[in-house]
Amino acid sequence: SWSWAAWHGDLDLSAWSDSHLVYDGPLAVRNNRIVDWQKLRRVKNKASGDVVEEWNPIQFTFHKPRSRFEDPSVTEMPWAWHAHHEGDEANGHVADRYFTYDPEDRENHMKDIKFRFPFPPFERLRNVDREGSYSHLLKGKVQVASFALDTQSRSLKLSSECSNDVEDMCLMDESGDQVGWVRLNLHNEQRPVHGTECELIAISEGVVDIRHLPSGLGTCSRMPEVVNSSGVSECFFLHVLWIDWKGDIAYRRALGQVERGAWERKSVGEIEILLG
Repeated sequence: SWSWAAWHGDLDLSAWSDSHLVYDGPLAVRNNRIVDWQKLRRVKNKASGDVVEEWNPIQFTFHKPRSRFEDPSVTEMPWAWHAHHEGDEANGHVADRYFTYDPEDRENHMKDIKFRFPFPPFERLRNVDREGSYSHLLKGKVQVASFALDTQSRSLKLSSECSNDVEDMCLMDESGDQVGWVRLNLHNEQRPVHGTECELIAISEGVVDIRHLPSGLGTCSRMPEVVNSSGVSECFFLHVLWIDWKGDIAYRRALGQVERGAWERKSVGEIEILLG
């Protein structure tokens, strides 16, 4: 849903650093979509006054240019974009490409920024729907699984920006092993008891490259801290929502991450969900 814009409590915007957009060395965290969301459009018939509702797919094209320009054989650049290479002579290889935007017919506000891939900054005309309005609801097919809160073991450290009402708690499987975590906003709420069952839905997948994980990456680095990642170079996980139901509509209670192997062992398949 649009819940990030209507959330009571602290907002952690560290994930913006994982936008795959600004180049700052090797990419430590990569996220990929796994859900095709739809939004509910409402149009009022001017003659009859009746309201017609229809579900429309949300157009999500962010990953298309990213995938295209991650291919080193692609050398043709969009207008005003230029490709560069970061040399890494110490290790005897060339690091990933980065891109700069430099139009000649307008003032360039992005001349000093290195991007991971080209994107349309001004040229794309958006299709603005001036006739209809959209509900706050989203619809999609999501994977679902349940895990329990672990409130008795070590607590997770929070960033300094978070208030005392915010707490990160580990998730555990039926064997008591820690498999992930969720961030709770406990404003005007009691702290959940140990073993509280959490119904979770997966909204995207991610992978952490432990070899290139910088300090201070915030939320994005949490999985290697929570689960046993020794002896591996990458940690695969799912971004999840802990949900509560009000009738047929699910509402977000917390956001977190679950290790992919644990999720696949516990997931009971897909359900179609209305997310409020």
